[in-house]
Amino acid sequence: MLVITRNSRKQAMDRRMPLPETTIRPAPDWHHSIRVAAFHFLVSRCIVFGIWIVAASLHAPPRTATGTFSDSTIVIGRDATVSSLEKLATFNDGGWYADIASHGYEQRSFDVARQANWAFFPLQPLLWRAATTVVVDAAAAGFLIANICFFVGLVVLHRLVRELRYEDDVADRTLMFLAFCPTSYFFSLPWTESLFLMLTASTFLAAVKERWGMVFVFGALACACRFSGLFLAPSLVFWLWPRRNEIGWRPWAAIAAMPAGLAAFMLVLWRACGNPFAFADIQQTWGRHLTIPYRAFGVVLLKPYFLASDWNLRPLNFVAFVSGVLAVCWLIRRRADYGLATFLGLGLLAPAMTGSLTSLARYTFGLFPVAIAAAVGLGSQKRERAFLAVSASLLALLALAFQEAFAFAGA
Repeated sequence: MLVITRNSRKQAMDRRMPLPETTIRPAPDWHHSIRVAAFHFLVSRCIVFGIWIVAASLHAPPRTATGTFSDSTIVIGRDATVSSLEKLATFNDGGWYADIASHGYEQRSFDVARQANWAFFPLQPLLWRAATTVVVDAAAAGFLIANICFFVGLVVLHRLVRELRYEDDVADRTLMFLAFCPTSYFFSLPWTESLFLMLTASTFLAAVKERWGMVFVFGALACACRFSGLFLAPSLVFWLWPRRNEIGWRPWAAIAAMPAGLAAFMLVLWRACGNPFAFADIQQTWGRHLTIPYRAFGVVLLKPYFLASDWNLRPLNFVAFVSGVLAVCWLIRRRADYGLATFLGLGLLAPAMTGSLTSLARYTFGLFPVAIAAAVGLGSQKRERAFLAVSASLLALLALAFQEAFAFAGA
């Protein structure tokens, strides 16, 4: 007599329908990150520099008396291109950094009677000055440094997103968001955007890999690049706190020493003008003071047709800030990303407390956690294509406006 039990039936089914083997796909290596970063970098920079070069070479006379357009020409020549790029390199903040790279900080007693280059941190102009020893042309050296930093920053960020256990497509879309966001042209200018991105992403990646000496180096350099580099310290504290009983003293020492970059800058300012806090005190000459920008937000809500005035492209800055706040909320809900949420939240709060929406889009999109959150939100091909179409169009439009020296595109 054959007795079929539950176990024997299960064994028979297992023999007839073997389970498929589970394959573990290795995480993409640095070569993959370089390829993805190179694709997004090259395509987006072709848009930005293509707009700048063509616009500099376009000759469009005004309409004739009959109301028709006269002949227009586009002749790409070396002189026109070089002259245009030199102007772009020294437009707005670029001029201040170029002055520091060439002449250093102003040597006079501190006062607020006029603007001074004490407001600008030293790391970027130091790199710019060093690059001019290799590339004689100052504008070319500035562009070279900025774009190398942006490319390296994209590579490092891709590795960081993968080390944080996100999927491959999330890491790829993170780079797409940064490369094609509306203010991405700032990453190609000799300002601090690309350098700050590279240093902050490198700091977090070093922390993930528990290389505490590199955490200190990158963190200190970030503090010498921008004041918001200080926000790395509390962010890493929040990130590492759940593991405080197992990681030892080295990470805390690295974090505590990171403000050395700011301390070195304060020493330079003390010797230059006698005020180590000149970088903050001089901000009032730009009309910046600590306050809540409720009026600036109110104008966007009550007068949506009021698009731009002076240096402020109101709708874009407003949308960027709101997007950043939503990204902070999403990171907090993940619970494992308190460190990234802290870094993004402080990075949003600091410029928002200056009483204006000016530059909020540039600052927000330059903080990499918002790109990670956006990459997760763009989780379908339809949303990804819609974002790419709209954002790349805005990028081209604003790059053109910047080349034409419209103030709202220079902040």
